[in-house]
Amino acid sequence: MRFHIIISSLLLTVSAFAAEPEALERRALRAFAAGEWASAQALAGLVTDADPTDTGAHARLIGAAAMRGDSAAVPKAVERALGAGVPFGALTDSLQCSLRQAEGYALYPAILEDIASAMPYLRRPVAARLLDFYIRRRDGEKMVSYANILLAGRSDSPEYLDALAWGLLYCGSRDQTEATWRQALAADPGYAPAMIALASLLGDCDEAKSLLIKADSIAPSPAIKAHLTNLRP
Repeated sequence: MRFHIIISSLLLTVSAFAAEPEALERRALRAFAAGEWASAQALAGLVTDADPTDTGAHARLIGAAAMRGDSAAVPKAVERALGAGVPFGALTDSLQCSLRQAEGYALYPAILEDIASAMPYLRRPVAARLLDFYIRRRDGEKMVSYANILLAGRSDSPEYLDALAWGLLYCGSRDQTEATWRQALAADPGYAPAMIALASLLGDCDEAKSLLIKADSIAPSPAIKAHLTNLRP
């Protein structure tokens, strides 16, 4: 008799979850918001079972695992999300949002580094996401580090050279900054962000004016025109 009661209870539970996926999602969100990390991790796993393409649930699963120190679960959760077709960029964007909500945003770089260590084929995507993270924080040393990782595979990328130049500038390396922006323009003579940045670095001179005129012809901007009016004729 007891066996039949247990079976009936399990069937009722499964049926309830199947009939009300929204209720399960709400429970998972409440657990995460309350900082009940073990429950949040388990419930997010159930949500991803029901809908493997739910990017937010995958991100909360990773976030909850990280918040409770379950580092072994993080790469497994990432692999599962990618296997379900969740783009890595969307997953990390959602993870950032989840960690902000959990007041665990400081964990984001370490989580991504752990992912890269456990899954070496994600090293470049991780480096790209961390470069974006440190650009927003204007952390010159980290920008230089991750830009160089990415340039190791694409040494002529104007975007990564531009990021490297900004990192060098934040570190106080003015000459290296100028050389790197010139390198970016050698790789792509039409890359307007490097033209504008180099012109600003050079100050009031003929070369700066020429760079701004060219940049404005490629990507017209009121800011560039205002800058030009401030230069000597």
